Amino acid sequence: MAELLTPVEEVPVAGSEPPFFKATHRYEDNDFRLLYEREYHAHKETRRKLDAAEADIVYLKQRVERLEADNAYLRKLLFSKKTEKHRKIAIEVELPAGAEPRTHGAQKGHKGHGRKIPFHLPTQDHRHSIHPEECRCSLCGLPFEELNSEEISYEVTIQVQYILFRHRRKKYRKTCRCGGPIIVSPGPLKLFEKGMYSMDFWIQVLLDKYAYGMPLERQVKKMASEGLEVSPGVLTAGLLRSAPYLKPLYELMIEQIAFEKLVHADETRWQNWACAYEAERKEEKSLQWLWGLFSNRFHVFVIDPSRGAKVIKNRLGQGEQKTIVPNFVCDRYKAYQALGTSLYYCWAHVRRDFLKLQIQYRGEEAVVGWAQKEIDLIGEMYALNRLRVKHRDNKAVFESYENQIREVLGKMQDLMKQDDLKPAQKALAKSMAFHWDGLVRFLEDPDVPLDNNLAERELRTPVVGRKNFYGTHSDRATESTAIFYSIISTCKQHGVSPQKFLKRYLTTYVKLFKSRAAPPVRNDWLKAFLPHEYAKLHPEDLVTA
Repeated sequence: MAELLTPVEEVPVAGSEPPFFKATHRYEDNDFRLLYEREYHAHKETRRKLDAAEADIVYLKQRVERLEADNAYLRKLLFSKKTEKHRKIAIEVELPAGAEPRTHGAQKGHKGHGRKIPFHLPTQDHRHSIHPEECRCSLCGLPFEELNSEEISYEVTIQVQYILFRHRRKKYRKTCRCGGPIIVSPGPLKLFEKGMYSMDFWIQVLLDKYAYGMPLERQVKKMASEGLEVSPGVLTAGLLRSAPYLKPLYELMIEQIAFEKLVHADETRWQNWACAYEAERKEEKSLQWLWGLFSNRFHVFVIDPSRGAKVIKNRLGQGEQKTIVPNFVCDRYKAYQALGTSLYYCWAHVRRDFLKLQIQYRGEEAVVGWAQKEIDLIGEMYALNRLRVKHRDNKAVFESYENQIREVLGKMQDLMKQDDLKPAQKALAKSMAFHWDGLVRFLEDPDVPLDNNLAERELRTPVVGRKNFYGTHSDRATESTAIFYSIISTCKQHGVSPQKFLKRYLTTYVKLFKSRAAPPVRNDWLKAFLPHEYAKLHPEDLVTA
């Protein structure tokens, strides 16, 4: 019966879908989901790359800004005047009727101070007279009559001449029957036994190089122009042999400076080319560091391959661990912070940071104005501190100026806490906040200066030498350089003539240690040659201003 039934088409019912449509719809759902996921991840990756590109653009803009700022600062260093002085603002003042504005220099009607004649120099009289043939009247021919008076004038001159001394030493023989060799009278005291050059010669070579920055090659040429032929090797060897004579005094100065109340410290690069001459030291670097340590009594230089805190600890550290060191006035270099002592940071370095910021962002008035406010406040603080120190004996006035300084410091902090600062300004503000305790520690002691300019001034002489003779070429020469610079600088600090000091010291050393007598205990004679003590014992050797 079922075979007799006629097949009937299935009529779609409302709300239902045909089987074919359902299969197709399921296919499209799966495809759309895959497509959506693919597009979603692609969009996410595009957004990530876009964000990275935007971040790179911001970074590159900031980098370009920093490079332009650095370029402006370097151009300022290269082409502008080398000064840190602040320009004074001209103030218009109403002058009385008929009055003329005061000009720079000597004023009209000023008598002056007269010529300063250096009467402390050795003086030689040179008498001048008219030739007999001209000592008569040009009209009638009668002779002149000499008066019992003369006109005196002065002239400063210089005589540079190398002299060969021929020492004739008398010989003697005994007239008795005691026997013995022929006796020869003693000759001059020499720095080096059987040496051809005198002690004065070697002192002058030493001072020309280390006090006046004259390389030995230039000294050789100067000597040749005066008729003396000397090899540079002879001068080099003489200086190297002289250093051990001065080393005991140098070591005593290092021992003494370790107990000073306050030490100014700074460092600069120094080239020791010894590694270039020895095959086993080729891996070493020629760059070393010249440390300057300056107190009220001593100026000490140390040359070391390291720029770390261990240099100061090894040289000045006291105690078993060498951790007891003096208080330092210094810059914000990290090595000083590792010493674990009281540090007084230099305000001159802070001021330079704001001057640099002005140069780098000179086109942005907000940044320049902000930096100028800080610079003006630092200048005001310097002026108030000078008055504070001047009136240190008057407690009320002293405290009044100190309170004013604290108000100025408060204004500086307010400027650093502003919200609209640029990254460069924020970096400066962050640095000042980090070092703030060391920057304001000068208020604890009026003897502490605001800056480290003393160290920077004293480093100039070695820096000039470094530029003139390109460092040193052996370890012995490097150590000798530190010794010579230390003693010469300390002599100048106390107004002692380095030439007279070296002559007296070396003479004493040669007499004591090159005679057959037993050498004395070091401190018995060395302490008298510490320059601050020497100035009291030998006032005749002080430099006359």
